[in-house]
Amino acid sequence: MSYSFQTQQKGLSLVELMIALALGLMIMLGVLQIFDGNLASSKLQTAFARVQESGRIATEMMARDIRMADSWGCMRDLTKIRDHLDKSDKDYANFAPNNPFESHGVSGKDNVAAGTTINSIEVVAGTDTLTLKGAHSLSSTRIVPPYMTPNAATIHLNKGNKIDIGQIVLITDCNGGDLFSNTATNTKDSGSLVHNTGSISNSDAPNAIDNSIKDMSHTYDSTAQILVPVTKSYFVGKNSAGSNSLYRSVDGRASEIVRNVTDLQFKYGVDSNYLSHVEHFMDKVVDTYTDAAGDATMDKVISVRFVLTVENDEGIDGDKVTKVFSATANVRNRTL
Repeated sequence: MSYSFQTQQKGLSLVELMIALALGLMIMLGVLQIFDGNLASSKLQTAFARVQESGRIATEMMARDIRMADSWGCMRDLTKIRDHLDKSDKDYANFAPNNPFESHGVSGKDNVAAGTTINSIEVVAGTDTLTLKGAHSLSSTRIVPPYMTPNAATIHLNKGNKIDIGQIVLITDCNGGDLFSNTATNTKDSGSLVHNTGSISNSDAPNAIDNSIKDMSHTYDSTAQILVPVTKSYFVGKNSAGSNSLYRSVDGRASEIVRNVTDLQFKYGVDSNYLSHVEHFMDKVVDTYTDAAGDATMDKVISVRFVLTVENDEGIDGDKVTKVFSATANVRNRTL
């Protein structure tokens, strides 16, 4: 007996093939949508992170500098600080904005006009600027015996300090202070800080300001502080890429802090009970917040409130990620 067998294998029909392709395309479309969603979410998180980091850096820097504004060492009464600098010196004009006797610890400009520049950088019109002045302590530099007499030319310091010839120095203790130019050529190695009158060599210090007074107000010992006057300004300016950045200028040299800052506004907390530099503030409580005003008002400022707007263009579909940061910092040296 013989048997014959027929194969049961058959090919896919056209309908089955099209259904399979359609299902595969649907699955791939779902996978692509998930991938695209994850990519957009990642870009958005990156944009938020960059905006948050930029705002945090800017906020911390401004708050720290505001807290340190109007610090002139132990002597808070500026009338007891003797100014030795020769105002007729041709280089004095560059330092005048940093001189505590010709400036204010806190000042600013509200809604600056188009065309305003700071350190040759164009300030964004409609934004505010803030200027803070004070003195930074040279913590590693100290006065050592033998202590000078008021009419002596030399103040003895520890060696290894970083005071150059022509450097403007402020020495203060709780009895008074003196502001002068160092006329010694090698203070770092000799430890001698000299405050003679007369012309300082242009070859040693081309932009040095001469002293018009030699004698110190009184004798200083190891309890005195040695400081350097500093002026800092914050503003929003045009950067090299054509966008806006937050800048900080220190003694006329501007540095770009963070990019994509679109707005900066300041309000100043005024204590109406301010009396004078000698008696200072009575209750040390802000009575009102105001825009930048005249010197009489700015002398009564005990806190600064600022609002900073930062954006990043790495959002979804070209939308910008924008965040507004605000903070209030006390002018610590006016409220202690």
